[in-house]
Amino acid sequence: MEQLKHTIIEIHDEEGTLIQRQSKLGTVMDGETTTYYPDGKVHEKVTYQDGKLHGDYVTFDENSVLVSHCRYENSKLNGISEYYLLGRLHMKAHYKHGKTDGLVIFYHNTGFIQSEAEHVQGKRHGRLLTYDVEQNLLSVTLFENDIKQGKKISYYPSGELYEEATYKDDLLQGRQTYYYEDGPARMITDFDKGIAIEIPTLFDSYGREIAVGA
Repeated sequence: MEQLKHTIIEIHDEEGTLIQRQSKLGTVMDGETTTYYPDGKVHEKVTYQDGKLHGDYVTFDENSVLVSHCRYENSKLNGISEYYLLGRLHMKAHYKHGKTDGLVIFYHNTGFIQSEAEHVQGKRHGRLLTYDVEQNLLSVTLFENDIKQGKKISYYPSGELYEEATYKDDLLQGRQTYYYEDGPARMITDFDKGIAIEIPTLFDSYGREIAVGA
């Protein structure tokens, strides 16, 4: 039986400009395929194995600035994928068999982390943490199967407590408390299935209750 050989195929547009260079094994995509912008700059580089996406998948904008760098296995995202905005890392996610599995991280345009969420089989499952541009922790929210479930705690940039709340099935359940930055509670509201069951109780900065309408 004759052994198949790799061949390089070049595809041009009507004006003769190279728009794609393919690597094939017989008639099947195998190896690196590169697609070009009309001016000859690289648009994307894709790696195939046996006709399936397998390996790096890298894309660039028209100024040759990196847009994304993903990794595939058997045509499914697998491993670390990175996405860029104006050349800066915007999002990084870990994939397993085509679904997010592990940390999914978004970044401020300064390069610092904006949020990081634990994922399992494509869904948020675990903690979602958010940060301001100076990397002060702003909030911690718990998720189960992409639904808010359990405590949410928010902070002032100073690190002082801003809010405490509890969620059940994505809805506020129980007591939600907002705080003054120097400590005392500012407003307390009780919820049942996302609906406030009474008028919020307000407090001044000394912890004294404020009468409604005062």
